[in-house]
Amino acid sequence: RVGCRVRPRLQNEQVDKDATESYHFPDSQFEQRCLTLTVDQERYDRTVSKTHSFEFDRVFGPSSTQSHVYEEISHMVQSAVDGYNVCIFAYGQTGSGKTHTMMGGSGSPLEGEERGMMPRAAEHIFQYCQELNEQGWTFEVTATMVEIYNEQIFDLLTSTATGSSSSRSSSSSSSSSKKSSALNKCELRHVRNEKGEYTTCVDNAKTIVVTSTSDILALLDTAMSERSTSQTNCNQR
Repeated sequence: RVGCRVRPRLQNEQVDKDATESYHFPDSQFEQRCLTLTVDQERYDRTVSKTHSFEFDRVFGPSSTQSHVYEEISHMVQSAVDGYNVCIFAYGQTGSGKTHTMMGGSGSPLEGEERGMMPRAAEHIFQYCQELNEQGWTFEVTATMVEIYNEQIFDLLTSTATGSSSSRSSSSSSSSSKKSSALNKCELRHVRNEKGEYTTCVDNAKTIVVTSTSDILALLDTAMSERSTSQTNCNQR
């Protein structure tokens, strides 16, 4: 499933008084799946407007809230708890709102109504585990946080002290790894298990056992402080 979220204009973005919104949501009252984008193309003697239409599984307009977005993906988080492999990620150009959506808004991004998909997913998982614990089930939840920057994988939890938390390497081979910018460099490996099936793991990434939502929020806070935020050449084009 592919969704599209259009963020509102920021205060520092200048808007021509005579300009109209370049995007519209023709089915915003119904299926909320369509988005039209109007672009003005300058010709030598005139300006021509061209409209492009896009369709997604779900479109979120500028007035959409974090809870609206999470409501759409919550069933996927539930599927992960039920044992299925699930991947939820945001992509887009610099400044498009990926961090706001996934982590949260300004101020205290991991708390309050502006908290993003990751804190909400953590709450969802541990709430469900608590309900099943009361029925005699036991769970072990682990977290690994890495980033892909300039086509390389780095562990964002390298500086995390183990303390009372239980940690273990996700792979046995880690002696050849190098550190870059104080972050552990990791590698993607395909490992064959005893049944002859191949699984994918991130070599040398720290895996930490977490027991509550607060543990996840603390790791997210650490990961945010360690991740790379510099522009690449691609951003400048």
